[in-house]
Amino acid sequence: MRVLVIDDDPSMRDLYRLLLDEDGPFTVVASAENGRDGQRLAAELQPDLILSDIHMPVLDGLAATPGYRSAAPHAVIVLTSSAPPQRAQADAITAGADLYLDKGGWGVDAYIAELVEAVESAQRRRCGSDGANSPGPNGRPGRDNSGIG
Repeated sequence: MRVLVIDDDPSMRDLYRLLLDEDGPFTVVASAENGRDGQRLAAELQPDLILSDIHMPVLDGLAATPGYRSAAPHAVIVLTSSAPPQRAQADAITAGADLYLDKGGWGVDAYIAELVEAVESAQRRRCGSDGANSPGPNGRPGRDNSGIG
């Protein structure tokens, strides 16, 4: 599962890369420090998962989400924030994200499991019951070969 990480905090980008590349189905293919650069990379790389912070300079994650969706229509979009979750979650879903995840209060395993579930859930919603004969997150027919979905 190819991941694009977008966060203005370099240490968060490094942390996501460390956690997601360590084990499991994720490979971070690129990172960006704002939504504008994230949209450009999404169009160029066609990731399976876009993991974006909400609060960033230049173009924030909420405003960038429609552009992420347009640039990489098959990507699962997950917005993150350390803001109060109730408001941020509603804003993320309204903007067009598939899921909102709070940055705080998660153990690493739970956070990774939630990302896996988000991808599987989005694939089921987009592809029908099991997605076996429908486009996968990479736009190709059938299941992708990541082992998810």
